[in-house]
Amino acid sequence: MAKKQQSAPKVGFWQMVRDVLVASLNKGQFPLACCFVLAIVISVRMPEGDLSKLAWRLLDDLESGKVLGYALFVLALLGWYGHSRFLRKMASDEMNRVTRERNRLQEKAIGQPLESSDKK
Repeated sequence: MAKKQQSAPKVGFWQMVRDVLVASLNKGQFPLACCFVLAIVISVRMPEGDLSKLAWRLLDDLESGKVLGYALFVLALLGWYGHSRFLRKMASDEMNRVTRERNRLQEKAIGQPLESSDKK
Protein backbone atom coordinates (compact mmCIF):
# COMPACT_ATOMS: atom_id res chain seq x y z
CA MET A 1 0.00 0.00 0.00
CA ALA A 2 1.41 3.39 -0.99
CA LYS A 3 1.89 6.00 1.69
CA LYS A 4 0.36 9.40 1.23
CA GLN A 5 2.84 12.24 1.14
CA GLN A 6 2.28 14.63 3.97
CA SER A 7 2.46 18.24 2.92
CA ALA A 8 4.16 20.79 5.11
CA PRO A 9 1.76 22.66 7.36
CA LYS A 10 0.79 26.07 6.06
CA VAL A 11 2.22 28.85 8.16
CA GLY A 12 0.31 32.09 8.09
CA PHE A 13 1.33 35.61 9.04
CA TRP A 14 0.20 35.37 12.66
CA GLN A 15 1.95 32.04 13.19
CA MET A 16 5.12 33.64 11.84
CA VAL A 17 4.70 36.61 14.21
CA ARG A 18 4.12 34.22 17.12
CA ASP A 19 7.24 32.19 16.25
CA VAL A 20 9.38 35.32 15.94
CA LEU A 21 8.16 36.67 19.28
CA VAL A 22 8.71 33.31 21.02
CA ALA A 23 12.23 33.15 19.57
CA SER A 24 12.89 36.71 20.78
CA LEU A 25 11.70 35.68 24.25
CA ASN A 26 14.13 32.76 24.26
CA LYS A 27 17.02 34.99 23.21
CA GLY A 28 16.19 37.88 25.57
CA GLN A 29 15.31 40.25 22.74
CA PHE A 30 11.56 40.55 23.41
CA PRO A 31 11.59 44.26 24.43
CA LEU A 32 13.50 45.12 21.27
CA ALA A 33 11.04 43.11 19.15
CA CYS A 34 8.09 44.87 20.83
CA CYS A 35 9.60 48.30 20.14
CA PHE A 36 10.19 47.32 16.51
CA VAL A 37 6.59 46.11 16.10
CA LEU A 38 5.29 49.27 17.78
CA ALA A 39 7.36 51.48 15.45
CA ILE A 40 6.02 49.62 12.42
CA VAL A 41 2.42 49.93 13.62
CA ILE A 42 2.82 53.66 14.29
CA SER A 43 4.43 54.28 10.90
CA VAL A 44 1.74 52.29 9.06
CA ARG A 45 -1.09 54.08 10.85
CA MET A 46 0.44 57.55 10.35
CA PRO A 47 -0.73 59.57 7.31
CA GLU A 48 1.80 59.54 4.45
CA GLY A 49 2.39 63.31 4.57
CA ASP A 50 3.07 63.25 8.32
CA LEU A 51 5.45 60.33 7.96
CA SER A 52 7.61 62.18 5.42
CA LYS A 53 7.55 65.31 7.63
CA LEU A 54 8.66 63.22 10.59
CA ALA A 55 11.51 61.66 8.61
CA TRP A 56 12.76 65.05 7.39
CA ARG A 57 12.45 66.53 10.88
CA LEU A 58 14.48 63.67 12.36
CA LEU A 59 17.16 64.14 9.72
CA ASP A 60 17.26 67.91 10.37
CA ASP A 61 17.49 67.35 14.13
CA LEU A 62 20.24 64.81 13.65
CA GLU A 63 22.14 67.24 11.44
CA SER A 64 21.81 70.09 13.96
CA GLY A 65 22.92 67.88 16.86
CA LYS A 66 19.62 67.91 18.74
CA VAL A 67 19.32 64.14 18.75
CA LEU A 68 23.01 63.42 19.15
CA GLY A 69 22.38 62.06 22.65
CA TYR A 70 19.86 59.57 21.32
CA ALA A 71 22.22 58.50 18.56
CA LEU A 72 25.03 58.02 21.08
CA PHE A 73 22.66 56.06 23.32
CA VAL A 74 21.84 53.71 20.44
CA LEU A 75 25.56 53.30 19.71
CA ALA A 76 26.20 52.54 23.39
CA LEU A 77 23.43 49.92 23.33
CA LEU A 78 24.90 48.32 20.22
CA GLY A 79 28.33 48.30 21.85
CA TRP A 80 26.92 46.71 25.01
CA TYR A 81 25.12 44.08 22.94
CA GLY A 82 28.27 43.20 20.99
CA HIS A 83 30.37 43.10 24.15
CA SER A 84 27.90 40.84 25.97
CA ARG A 85 27.82 38.44 23.00
CA PHE A 86 31.62 38.39 23.00
CA LEU A 87 31.71 37.63 26.75
CA ARG A 88 29.10 34.86 26.42
CA LYS A 89 31.15 33.26 23.64
CA MET A 90 34.33 33.50 25.73
CA ALA A 91 32.60 31.90 28.73
CA SER A 92 31.15 29.12 26.56
CA ASP A 93 34.54 28.42 24.98
CA GLU A 94 36.15 28.27 28.42
CA MET A 95 33.49 25.87 29.72
CA ASN A 96 34.06 23.62 26.70
CA ARG A 97 37.81 23.71 27.27
CA VAL A 98 37.45 22.84 30.96
CA THR A 99 35.05 20.01 30.09
CA ARG A 100 37.48 18.55 27.55
CA GLU A 101 40.34 18.77 30.06
CA ARG A 102 38.22 17.16 32.81
CA ASN A 103 37.24 14.30 30.49
CA ARG A 104 40.83 13.79 29.41
CA LEU A 105 42.01 13.59 33.04
CA GLN A 106 39.15 11.23 34.00
CA GLU A 107 39.96 8.92 31.09
CA LYS A 108 43.63 8.96 32.11
CA ALA A 109 42.72 8.17 35.73
CA ILE A 110 40.47 5.19 34.95
CA GLY A 111 42.50 3.99 31.97
CA GLN A 112 39.65 3.67 29.47
CA PRO A 113 37.62 6.01 27.28
CA LEU A 114 34.44 7.46 28.72
CA GLU A 115 31.10 7.44 26.96
CA SER A 116 29.60 10.83 26.24
CA SER A 117 26.34 11.80 27.93
CA ASP A 118 25.58 14.32 25.19
CA LYS A 119 22.67 13.32 23.00
CA LYS A 120 23.73 15.25 19.90
